[in-house]
Amino acid sequence: MEKLLKKNLEYTVNLIQENGLKLTKQRKAILEAFLISKEHLSAEDIFLQAKKKYPNINLATVYRTLSWLKKYGFAHAHYFLPNKACL
Repeated sequence: MEKLLKKNLEYTVNLIQENGLKLTKQRKAILEAFLISKEHLSAEDIFLQAKKKYPNINLATVYRTLSWLKKYGFAHAHYFLPNKACL
């Protein structure tokens, strides 16, 4: 994991913990997929990336985590296609 990614992940993890959100392995995999990508990803794209590491992950967990990231300013939704948001 490159240095900047590790620093961003640590910062985000600290914010999650400070705001009372439990950091599960699945949420960490979602954060890694989100932070690693240099492209706009849909929730489904992030779900598929995280599912490689955690096959039992739920799409709802991805949406909840992304909602939290949007709430705290880490992500913004962009609508490139009708009814499909990318972050």
